[in-house]
Amino acid sequence: DLLQAMFGRNGEAPVPIIAAATPGDCFVAAIEAARIALTWRTPVILLSDGYLANGAEPWRIPEIDSLPDLRSTVNFATAPNRDGEFWPFLRDPKTLARPWALPGTPGLEHRIGGLEKADGTGNISYDPDNHHRMTQLRAAKIDRIADTIPPVEVDHVDGARLLVLGWGSTYGPIRAAVRRRRANGDAVAVAHLRHLNPFPRNLGE
Repeated sequence: DLLQAMFGRNGEAPVPIIAAATPGDCFVAAIEAARIALTWRTPVILLSDGYLANGAEPWRIPEIDSLPDLRSTVNFATAPNRDGEFWPFLRDPKTLARPWALPGTPGLEHRIGGLEKADGTGNISYDPDNHHRMTQLRAAKIDRIADTIPPVEVDHVDGARLLVLGWGSTYGPIRAAVRRRRANGDAVAVAHLRHLNPFPRNLGE
């Protein structure tokens, strides 16, 4: 399933992937997926599985005021953005996200669809140099998401030379196994991934 999420789309259109760890974590993971989707203007795959869907755990409903305000990440285009024209592929220099125009906004009409678009103007383009640039931009946009996700936290114990690394619903079984080994005197570290694409910046370290 992970490989299908990672590589099921065209290889020139990478997508962020997030995996929930517990039934209650599905709520937090969904908010994180929405944050990424709205900030970076990209589809996001949120992975769950049957163990989480059929599992249960105590979960306190959060106070609404404690949740992030995702509306602040959305700024709809309201006027032309380039010499009196609307360029739907004029990207934000920080996120590389394209502007959003509500359908029907006068003066902001533009093409949508699956064909390759020209950088900036959004016109259909078959130019190989433009295709190469757009491929690089899509990959760079997904890579930059890593700048906004927290580093991996390792539950480390002194002397540990073994790290058990997991993702998704393996969270509970892995933690139980590590606790059992530690109780047996073994020094074992453990870490769990939520962001599977891109990885947190410190994962290699």
